[in-house]
Order: sequence, then structure tokens, then C-alpha cells
Amino acid sequence: MHPHSVKNSLKGRPPLPRLRFFAFFCAALMFALAALACAPSEPSVNGGTHSPAPTGTATPTDTAAPFGTHSPAPSDAPSPAPTDTAGPTAESTPESGSEKLVAKYLGILGYGSVTADEVKKDGARLFRFLSDGEELLFAVKNDAEFTVQNKLYEGYEYELTVENETVLEAAPAFELNDSEASPVSYKPGEGTLKNLLAAAMQPVGHTLYVYGGGWNWQDDGASALTRRTAAPRTWREFFLGQDANYSYKNEASPETSYYPFGGWIEYFYAGLDCSGYLGRTVYCALESRDGGAGCVFKSTDIAKTLSSMGYGAFSSDKLENGGTKLQSGDIVSFKGHAYLVLGRCEDGSLVILHSSPTPSRTGSKGGGVQLSALDPNGKGGGMALTLVKRYTERYYAEWYERYENITVPYSTYIDFERSGNAGFFRWSLDGSGVLTDPDGILGMSADEILSLLFGK
Repeated sequence: MHPHSVKNSLKGRPPLPRLRFFAFFCAALMFALAALACAPSEPSVNGGTHSPAPTGTATPTDTAAPFGTHSPAPSDAPSPAPTDTAGPTAESTPESGSEKLVAKYLGILGYGSVTADEVKKDGARLFRFLSDGEELLFAVKNDAEFTVQNKLYEGYEYELTVENETVLEAAPAFELNDSEASPVSYKPGEGTLKNLLAAAMQPVGHTLYVYGGGWNWQDDGASALTRRTAAPRTWREFFLGQDANYSYKNEASPETSYYPFGGWIEYFYAGLDCSGYLGRTVYCALESRDGGAGCVFKSTDIAKTLSSMGYGAFSSDKLENGGTKLQSGDIVSFKGHAYLVLGRCEDGSLVILHSSPTPSRTGSKGGGVQLSALDPNGKGGGMALTLVKRYTERYYAEWYERYENITVPYSTYIDFERSGNAGFFRWSLDGSGVLTDPDGILGMSADEILSLLFGK
């Protein structure tokens, strides 16, 4: 039984069966030594190794929840009597007073009802772990960057460094990179329009919409996953752990929802929202190394922010019918959403890339990173819808089984209110910015661009 186990915390004292056995053993030993005329020694019973926890802590579950599902909260049933079975193996470090153990992260105790202030409080033992079938409750060290919290993904194992019931470090005990390659290849940091679109295709078809996905745990900037050039396995595994009934938000049951009701982004690693997706796309097109400055901004602000960084021009002018025609690489942002234009079809319809909680074939609002059609002519999607359906069905079959490609509404995506920072961003491709167009993408149709990206 581990010193910080939930079972022991219910009692706040050592297991009685062990002490009785030990007392009996010591008495027998003293009797034997006395019989041999040896000077008896005073036995020392170390009964203070189990740190007490707040009373009322619940009984743990003994099995880990599969990735992509919420591990069940412990029940309020009384703890069974302690047994003499061995608990989690921990490596003590006497010099520092810390210990190391391998444990699987299970999430936050009381998720859906506790607040960010409660979770961030120093010493708050709300972080649940599973080690050798035994659930443990720890606090997590707080720092300005919430370093440990930003490493914790539910269902994954870590080598923890623990001191005074607080996790000081959590070293991942797993390979983070996605082992399955995207059907579209790209080169990190190659600043071309083609490479931007290729980077945008990396999460397509296996990354669900998670509100706050791509932002960091504390929800104030880009996560480490959107500042690395290789796709993480967490996106695909979360997708595979769900089905067509996945919903990004469940107001009726916050404790089972992946939406951040508490004010922090617990599932930042599981998928991408629209701003996290575009921020990751821009980063991968411009950066060849991991850990640089992130490009995740509020959805309404993305277009104007990229312009302020010197990458191109921002405009809030009218678009399409009677206005500026959108072209490949344009990023459009408006209140609550943002998207990237892949290209235009011969009939004027557009293929776009975005992360959106579109309904599944069962009607559940899940969705995620996908190809969609935008038809300025109001004809139901036109050639763009036919094109995105063909590519999705062929290259992203499992996604296509759950989600039907859609035509996004013209009134929302084009004819939006021009206020604040809403508008569109266009890259400077003449050599004065960070991207160029040596492949001639601007002269291609959406069909030709997709053929180029997929190597057809």
C-alpha cells in the first residue's frame, strides 16, 4: 500500500494487521534473545510512514480508464480493511526527501464541479493517478507556466517525482509522436504556400474538435503540442477512443464532458479547436524546430494579428460577390470562428480547411479538423462539395463513416459583420514576407492543388 493511497488516507493511520503481526514478531524475538542470555534490544516500530489525507476521501477504482473516456470518480463507500499485499513500487530519494514512481494520470477529482482556483491552489490534492492498481491523490507543483499540468494527459503513464504529497515533475513514459503518417507530407519550416496547405492537412481526418484544444492548460497561449513539428499521437488516439456519438460539450453532465466548464483546459491535448488548428498550421509552415513562440490567437483576432506580425495584409472589406475574391492561403476570422482557404473550383465554389464541431451522422455535435465547401453562389456546395467528399471518403474513411462533408453557410463565413478585428488575412508572397509561391499555387484550381498535395 503506497503512503499516499486513497485507501490509507481514509484511516490516517498504519494498517492494523501489520502492526499486530509486527508486535507479535518483536515479542517473540525478545523472548528468544532473553533465553539466550543476550541483552534485549528495544524494538522500533515505524508507524509514521503513511501521511494522513483529508477525511472523506473516496475509495479508488483499481482499473485504469481507457484513453478518451473519463475515468470514474471514486465512490463514497467505506474503504475495505487494508491488506498485506504489496503496493506501488516507489524509489525513495533520502537526500531530497522525494520519491519516484510510475503512475497513470486519471484526471481531476471532482471534474465538472471544481473550479480552476481550487485546482490551482497550492497543496490541493485533486490530481488522480493510478499505480499498481491503486489510486493516489497528489497535489501538483505550481509555477508561472504550470509546467507539470501542461504535461499531464489522461490515460498516459509518467515517472513522477513526488515530495510532501506534491508532484514536482512528471516525465512522460511514452512516445509522443503519432506513428501513423498523414497521406500528405510537408517540410517543417519550408516557407511556401504549398507547404502551408500541406501543414494544414496533417491533422485532417483524425483530430476531433475540443474546445480549447491547442491552447495550454491555463488557457493563455499555445500549448507545447501546437509548437512542435510532429503530430502527437494523442489526437488520433482520442479520435479512435470515441465514436459518432462524441459531443464536444455536455451541459447536462459536466463531469463527463470534455468542455472546460471549470475554467482550465483539461483536454488541451486531445484535439484542436479552430484557433488551435490554425495556430499549429502556421507554426509548422514557418518553424523547423520545436518549442518556439506559438501562433495560437483568439479566433476573431487571428487575421489581424498575423498582419501585425508583418506576414501580410489585413482587410475588413466585403468578400466575394461584389467584393474581394478569396484565394489560396487566405485566413478568414470572425466572431467565434476562423478558417483557411485551400482553393477555388472552376464554378467559383471554395474548398476550406477548419476545425468545427459539425454534427455527426447520428446528429451529435463533435466534428473537428476537416475539409468543407463554401459556395458564394448559394448552390449547395457546387464542385467544392463533390471534391471534398471524394478526398475524404478515399483518404479518411473512418472519419467519413462518422461525419458527412458539409457546405458551410455563406452568411456566416463570408457575409459576416465587419466589426472589431473580424476580416481576412492575405500572405505577402512577393518575397517581402515569410511565404513565397514557387509552385504556382495561386494559378491552380482546388482540384489541382489537392492532386498536388496528395501526389496524384
